[in-house]
Amino acid sequence: MSGSERAVVRISARGSRHAAGGAAEASPEELRRVVETAVRLLAEVLAGVREPRHLAWWAMPGMCEKVAAHRLPAAGARVPPPRVLRTWVQRPVPDVAEAGAVVTLDGRVQALALRLERRNGRWRCAAVETTLPRPPARALRRAG
Repeated sequence: MSGSERAVVRISARGSRHAAGGAAEASPEELRRVVETAVRLLAEVLAGVREPRHLAWWAMPGMCEKVAAHRLPAAGARVPPPRVLRTWVQRPVPDVAEAGAVVTLDGRVQALALRLERRNGRWRCAAVETTLPRPPARALRRAG
Protein backbone atom coordinates (compact mmCIF):
# COMPACT_ATOMS: atom_id res chain seq x y z
CA MET A 1 0.00 0.00 0.00
CA SER A 2 1.45 3.37 -0.93
CA GLY A 3 1.67 6.27 1.54
CA SER A 4 -1.29 8.04 -0.05
CA GLU A 5 -3.71 5.11 0.31
CA ARG A 6 -5.68 4.75 3.54
CA ALA A 7 -7.32 1.79 5.16
CA VAL A 8 -9.93 1.87 7.87
CA VAL A 9 -8.46 0.87 11.23
CA ARG A 10 -10.84 -0.48 13.88
CA ILE A 11 -10.06 -0.04 17.57
CA SER A 12 -12.49 -1.65 20.00
CA ALA A 13 -12.79 -2.57 23.64
CA ARG A 14 -12.54 -6.30 24.19
CA GLY A 15 -15.84 -7.92 25.09
CA SER A 16 -17.91 -4.83 24.33
CA ARG A 17 -21.59 -5.73 24.48
CA HIS A 18 -24.77 -3.74 24.46
CA ALA A 19 -26.43 -3.74 27.87
CA ALA A 20 -29.51 -1.81 28.83
CA GLY A 21 -28.55 0.96 31.21
CA GLY A 22 -31.89 1.38 32.93
CA ALA A 23 -31.15 5.07 33.60
CA ALA A 24 -33.23 7.98 32.39
CA GLU A 25 -33.11 8.68 28.65
CA ALA A 26 -30.25 11.01 27.65
CA SER A 27 -31.22 14.28 26.02
CA PRO A 28 -29.94 14.96 22.49
CA GLU A 29 -27.99 17.94 23.88
CA GLU A 30 -26.29 15.78 26.51
CA LEU A 31 -25.34 13.16 23.93
CA ARG A 32 -24.05 15.85 21.54
CA ARG A 33 -21.79 17.27 24.31
CA VAL A 34 -20.44 13.79 25.10
CA VAL A 35 -19.72 13.09 21.41
CA GLU A 36 -17.99 16.43 20.88
CA THR A 37 -15.83 15.94 23.99
CA ALA A 38 -14.96 12.33 23.11
CA VAL A 39 -14.04 13.27 19.53
CA ARG A 40 -11.87 16.20 20.67
CA LEU A 41 -10.04 14.10 23.27
CA LEU A 42 -9.60 11.21 20.85
CA ALA A 43 -8.18 13.52 18.17
CA GLU A 44 -5.77 15.03 20.69
CA VAL A 45 -4.57 11.59 21.80
CA LEU A 46 -4.15 10.40 18.21
CA ALA A 47 -2.21 13.59 17.38
CA GLY A 48 0.09 12.98 20.34
CA VAL A 49 -0.74 16.22 22.15
CA ARG A 50 -2.66 14.52 24.99
CA GLU A 51 -1.85 11.43 27.05
CA PRO A 52 -4.04 8.36 26.36
CA ARG A 53 -4.94 8.08 30.07
CA HIS A 54 -7.07 11.22 29.64
CA LEU A 55 -9.55 9.06 27.71
CA ALA A 56 -10.18 6.77 30.70
CA TRP A 57 -13.40 8.51 31.82
CA TRP A 58 -14.76 8.61 28.25
CA ALA A 59 -13.79 5.13 26.99
CA MET A 60 -14.39 1.50 27.88
CA PRO A 61 -11.57 -0.30 29.72
CA GLY A 62 -8.70 -1.19 27.42
CA MET A 63 -9.44 1.52 24.86
CA CYS A 64 -6.75 3.95 26.10
CA GLU A 65 -3.93 1.51 25.37
CA LYS A 66 -5.36 0.52 22.01
CA VAL A 67 -5.80 4.13 20.92
CA ALA A 68 -2.25 4.90 22.11
CA ALA A 69 -0.91 2.30 19.67
CA HIS A 70 -2.44 4.31 16.80
CA ARG A 71 -0.92 7.67 17.75
CA LEU A 72 0.86 9.57 15.02
CA PRO A 73 4.61 9.16 15.29
CA ALA A 74 6.31 12.12 16.92
CA ALA A 75 8.99 13.52 14.64
CA GLY A 76 10.44 15.77 17.37
CA ALA A 77 8.93 18.87 15.79
CA ARG A 78 5.97 20.79 17.15
CA VAL A 79 2.73 19.06 16.17
CA PRO A 80 -0.12 21.28 14.96
CA PRO A 81 -3.11 20.89 17.26
CA PRO A 82 -5.91 18.77 15.84
CA ARG A 83 -9.14 20.46 14.81
CA VAL A 84 -12.63 19.00 14.80
CA LEU A 85 -14.26 20.17 11.58
CA ARG A 86 -17.61 18.39 11.87
CA THR A 87 -19.42 15.86 14.05
CA TRP A 88 -22.72 14.03 13.78
CA VAL A 89 -24.52 11.44 15.87
CA GLN A 90 -27.35 8.95 15.49
CA ARG A 91 -29.09 6.53 17.87
CA PRO A 92 -29.73 3.11 16.24
CA VAL A 93 -31.11 1.68 19.51
CA PRO A 94 -31.50 2.97 23.07
CA ASP A 95 -28.22 3.17 25.00
CA VAL A 96 -26.13 3.05 21.80
CA ALA A 97 -24.94 5.99 19.73
CA GLU A 98 -22.93 6.00 16.54
CA ALA A 99 -20.98 9.15 15.83
CA GLY A 100 -18.81 10.37 13.01
CA ALA A 101 -16.34 13.19 12.76
CA VAL A 102 -14.05 14.89 10.31
CA VAL A 103 -10.86 16.11 11.97
CA THR A 104 -7.46 17.40 10.96
CA LEU A 105 -4.49 15.52 12.41
CA ASP A 106 -0.98 16.67 11.57
CA GLY A 107 -2.46 18.95 8.91
CA ARG A 108 -4.33 16.14 7.12
CA VAL A 109 -8.06 15.54 7.05
CA GLN A 110 -9.09 12.25 8.67
CA ALA A 111 -12.39 10.52 9.40
CA LEU A 112 -13.37 9.08 12.77
CA ALA A 113 -16.32 6.82 13.56
CA LEU A 114 -17.22 6.08 17.17
CA ARG A 115 -19.61 3.71 18.87
CA LEU A 116 -20.72 4.91 22.28
CA GLU A 117 -22.63 2.80 24.78
CA ARG A 118 -24.47 4.03 27.84
CA ARG A 119 -23.97 1.96 30.95
CA ASN A 120 -24.95 2.95 34.46
CA GLY A 121 -26.19 6.28 33.09
CA ARG A 122 -22.83 7.20 31.52
CA TRP A 123 -21.82 7.30 27.85
CA ARG A 124 -18.47 5.69 27.01
CA CYS A 125 -16.68 5.01 23.74
CA ALA A 126 -16.65 1.28 22.92
CA ALA A 127 -15.07 1.33 19.44
CA VAL A 128 -13.33 3.70 17.04
CA GLU A 129 -12.62 3.46 13.33
CA THR A 130 -10.23 5.87 11.65
CA THR A 131 -8.58 6.50 8.31
CA LEU A 132 -5.18 7.04 9.93
CA PRO A 133 -2.43 4.83 8.50
CA ARG A 134 -2.02 1.50 10.25
CA PRO A 135 0.69 1.47 12.94
CA PRO A 136 3.56 -1.04 12.77
CA ALA A 137 2.55 -4.55 13.88
CA ARG A 138 4.81 -4.40 16.95
CA ALA A 139 2.90 -1.35 18.26
CA LEU A 140 -0.39 -3.25 17.94
CA ARG A 141 1.02 -6.28 19.79
CA ARG A 142 2.13 -4.07 22.69
CA ALA A 143 -1.34 -2.51 22.95
CA GLY A 144 -3.25 -5.79 22.68
